Amino acid sequence: MIFMIIFWALLFFILVLYIINLNVKNKKLDGFLGFLILIQFLLFILTIATKDPLFEAIGLPKEYEWIGGLLASGFLLWAYYLGPLKERIIQTEKKVENIDGKLSEIKNDISFIKDNCRITIKK
Repeated sequence: MIFMIIFWALLFFILVLYIINLNVKNKKLDGFLGFLILIQFLLFILTIATKDPLFEAIGLPKEYEWIGGLLASGFLLWAYYLGPLKERIIQTEKKVENIDGKLSEIKNDISFIKDNCRITIKK
């Protein structure tokens, strides 16, 4: 039961820090959040392995608590890592398209120079 208490407390703390980080955009806080999310997820796996839920004493089945923890962990993973990863991939694709366009312009320029300039090099 102690692991689940730590899990839910850590989950609440991470959510508060995440909301603060949305406004502040601090790189150190961002790295600390990633570390806490990893610890929280590992703690959740440990909680499932020990089979000691927190809310079973008040009548909530342990499976519901684990599903809730899994959904909360999944949301944190999506909000912290997968969402920004999608944005970084979109930005990278735009940069690659620009580079590809520039390369095709260079190829056209080189073929134009080859066709129109007859330079002979003497040895």
